Amino acid sequence: MSRFGSARTGSRAQRWRRTRLRRTGALLLAVLALWTTWAALRPSAAATVAVTVAARPIAAGTTLGSADLKIAQWPAGVVVPGLLLPAQAAGQVTTGALAAGEPVTATRLAHSAWKALRPGEQAFTIPLADPQLAALLRAGDRVDLYDPATRRLVASSARVVMSTTPKVGPHDVTAPAEPTLVIAVEQRNSAQLAGALASAATLGTGLIAAASSRA
Repeated sequence: MSRFGSARTGSRAQRWRRTRLRRTGALLLAVLALWTTWAALRPSAAATVAVTVAARPIAAGTTLGSADLKIAQWPAGVVVPGLLLPAQAAGQVTTGALAAGEPVTATRLAHSAWKALRPGEQAFTIPLADPQLAALLRAGDRVDLYDPATRRLVASSARVVMSTTPKVGPHDVTAPAEPTLVIAVEQRNSAQLAGALASAATLGTGLIAAASSRA
């Protein structure tokens, strides 16, 4: 083969290689563009929040244990007031039946201390005029309760069943806005206490409470 023929053959081979490289590069760019477009347009994973739900059907009056509860992922936009963490719900008593998968909220539960009511006692939820006192009281303590309008003693040595005070933790969404006491009184004091609660509601305040040493 002449030198001229060899040069022409080599030139064609080089052009073919350059063409193949250009086509390969164009194909890679097209694939990259398609992938970028797909990544930009594909729907992002929906944000979710952890929700405590009943792990099985639960009857009313059941004291919840860890086996009764599980965590489910719900859409973040769904707002369920009064949600509890499993640790908060465990040990509490259901006030009504719960279906499997139903959210476990504070309104569906009663603290196990309600079981401590004695024959002839009634329980009242008492808002307090002095919020600091609620933080100092524990179940079993005794308090004297006074009507905020008349300053008259309406319940002597009432037994504290439960004290609820606002939590300072940023994740506690179930804490009440104001401190309250759940107290047990004898039925003969119920009417006076109910009247004092009505007075407190009218005045927009709570009952006046004083720690009692009488058992």
